[in-house]
This record gives sequence, C-alpha cells and structure tokens, in this order.
Amino acid sequence: LLSAKRVAIELVYLNARMSELRLRLQNAEKISEATRKKLDNGEANILEYNKSQLNLTAIEAEMSLLQSEQVALQSELRRLNGGKEIEITEDRYPPSVLPADFASWVADMERINPVLQYVKGEIAIGREQVKLSRALTLPKFKAGYMSEKVVGEQFQGIAVGLSLPLWENKNRMQEARARVKTTEAMLEDQKRQFYNHLEGEYLKASVLQKNAANLRQSLTVHRNETLLKKALDAGEISLLDYLTEIGYYYDALEQVLATERDYELAVAELNAMGL
Repeated sequence: LLSAKRVAIELVYLNARMSELRLRLQNAEKISEATRKKLDNGEANILEYNKSQLNLTAIEAEMSLLQSEQVALQSELRRLNGGKEIEITEDRYPPSVLPADFASWVADMERINPVLQYVKGEIAIGREQVKLSRALTLPKFKAGYMSEKVVGEQFQGIAVGLSLPLWENKNRMQEARARVKTTEAMLEDQKRQFYNHLEGEYLKASVLQKNAANLRQSLTVHRNETLLKKALDAGEISLLDYLTEIGYYYDALEQVLATERDYELAVAELNAMGL
C-alpha cells in the first residue's frame, strides 16, 4: 500500500512539472518565432536567434524525458495494483494535514502497530505460563477413605496425603518469569524505537510543510514572468537577460514542487507506520 502511495505521489509531481513545462514550451515557441521575425527584419542577430532555439530545444528534451518517467511510473502503479490500470492525471495534491497533538497521535499509532501488538501478545502468553508454572509448584493435599488388607488383618479409615512439586516445575516457572522479563524489556525497546522514529519523521514532515507553504507563497507574491516578457517585447532587456531572469523563477518553481512532493511522501510514511 505504501509503495503504491509513493508512486502516486511521484506521478502527481511529474504531472505538475509537465503542466509547467507546457506553459514554458508555449512561451519559448512565441519567443523563438518573434526572434526569427526580428532576425528577418534586421532587429536581432543570429546569436539571439540561436539562444531562442536552444531554449526551445532544451524544453522539448525535458518534456520528452518527463514523459518517459510518467510511463514508467504508470507501469509500476499498474503492477502494484495487480495488473489493473490506475490513471493518475492530477497535478495538485489534496490537502494533507499533520496531526496537531503529536502525543495523542503516537498513542493511537502504538495501539494499531502490528509489531508492538505482537510483542504485547507474547507478554500476555508468558504471564499465563508463569501462572501455570506457579500452580504446578504448589504443594497438593489429598484426603480420602482407604482400605488395605495385610495378611491376617484389614485396615480401614481416613487417609491424608501431601504431594510435593518436582524441581523441574520450579525451574519451568523461573524460566517463564525470565522470558516475560526479557519480552517486556524488548517491548520497551521497541516502543522507544517506534516513538523516536515517529518523532523524527513528524519533525521532518513539519519542516517540509512549513517550507512548502513559504515557498509557494513567496513564488505567488514575487512571480515576475509576465513582467519579464513585457520587458523583452518592449526591448527593455535582451534575450539573454530574459532567459537568465526567467531561469531563476523556474528554479524556484521546481523547488516548490519538489518540496511539496517530499512533504506528501513524509506524511505517507507517517501514516503507514501504524500498518
């Protein structure tokens, strides 16, 4: 289940990148065509035209590579789903919220974690074995009516007896107690490991959530691709300046998408720890 979730998250990430690349391709095609016309009119030189063509070719190559990655991930998702097709077309993630109360959430995860539940079951079995072994070590009294014949005589009356436990039964009880103590220590160790791992993943997810939100907000507030295009069309900046500046924006956008993906992967990992 976690493997399929990871693949789905990666597919949404690739879809988001592909959506952005399509916009970049449209823009690059317009710039290339405009630069060609300027070259024909003597308003641009061959160097600027070559830059526009290289920019266009680079975007097309990136899209081609991305498409191959999408096909590979869709194939992997189909395999994980038993051969049944699942098409992931979304390019945005549904809201994933981290639990506000970490302690309560950890307690819930602990109650459903199969490893911890198995160890707790072993402790319960061990304690029952201790009770049984203790019962076997207690002295047993017996009383009853007894009749016995001896040559020439007959004895009748009440008989009382006491049976003492074997040393073997005492050893069994000691061994059972030792096993319970060992298993209890194992449970505490497993719980500590479980808690520490959850805490680390939770803190990681919290940081990624904050970073993703801050990056997305900053990108929304400070996006300037429209202003750059207007400046290029007006001849206020060169094509080289435009490509350099717009490159900063695309790098920031890629960082946003990657951080959002990493956050979703971290949340998926956290949710899977109870399974």
